[in-house]
Amino acid sequence: MSVPFFDCDSTAPTVINVLEGNSSESKPVSVKFLPDSSWIYSGGGYSVLELMTEDVTGTRFFNFMQSNLFSPLGMQNSSFEYVQPNQSCDVKHYDEGGKSIKPYFTVASAAGGLNSTSKDMGLFLQELIKMYSGKSELLSKKSFDTMIKTTTPVDLSKIGINKKGVECGLGLFVHNSKDDIVVYHSGGNPGVIAYIIISLKKEKGLVLVSNSDNAKPLVQKVLQLWGKLNNVSMPFFF
Repeated sequence: MSVPFFDCDSTAPTVINVLEGNSSESKPVSVKFLPDSSWIYSGGGYSVLELMTEDVTGTRFFNFMQSNLFSPLGMQNSSFEYVQPNQSCDVKHYDEGGKSIKPYFTVASAAGGLNSTSKDMGLFLQELIKMYSGKSELLSKKSFDTMIKTTTPVDLSKIGINKKGVECGLGLFVHNSKDDIVVYHSGGNPGVIAYIIISLKKEKGLVLVSNSDNAKPLVQKVLQLWGKLNNVSMPFFF
């Protein structure tokens, strides 16, 4: 399941409505694999984690993330909170033909509802280095090592990517080389192309964001050039 989007003038369904397929823009989420047996993209899976977080903590997901991640790291321009109109409604986005995309929103916050900036994401990448080195006050090294433990095989064909050798942890793609561990993620909503990548051992990272679907070839060339200049082993994904 990918993340469903809705026009800003429409009535917002609940996350449960989306997961159950009771929205015109979504299909029911179902379990297809045993845990740790395979990996396939599922926005619905992260929506389930979102609801689990709320059930365990008794706190709305966006409030929990604000208190436990954004505020401690000084990420002042990041939020999962949905206030209609919000999400992509604040920025003009463009499709591959250069046509402006009508404002939209999503209620699947964990899967596709993050509002952030390149500066804030840079702070997040710096914290990943601290997590890897055991110096983070937010997450233990043991927990972070569990996050970047890879599961194979990985199937990305459902989102149009047929790359062998791609590995994924929890929320992060992982590229293990002889002398480095590189974590990265790509994605975006309609009219948004976003990439983050960081070398945990060399402590070098990059954040790229564009408001056009037409920017993907340029963004990938920049990523490849960055990897070459910084001697970072680039994932098969690129």
